[in-house]
Amino acid sequence: MTIVEAETRSAAAKTAEQVKNAAETSLSRVISAPQRVEVCGVAQASSELRVHVCGPDLFGGFTVRLQPVARRTLH
Repeated sequence: MTIVEAETRSAAAKTAEQVKNAAETSLSRVISAPQRVEVCGVAQASSELRVHVCGPDLFGGFTVRLQPVARRTLH
């Protein structure tokens, strides 16, 4: 789980979908059996998501902070 958490955090995701994809990609490298990944928002912080892994081989969760979206200035 530590490897999946580290790789998911280092993915620098900006959306929940990117976080889920990063976690699923990391899991597929660590465990051959499919694992279910759920991503939900943290009520106290809109920039944080909670990742839950629920599968036959691995159970657990961790929190990921989303990367800020770059704002563009129009001239």
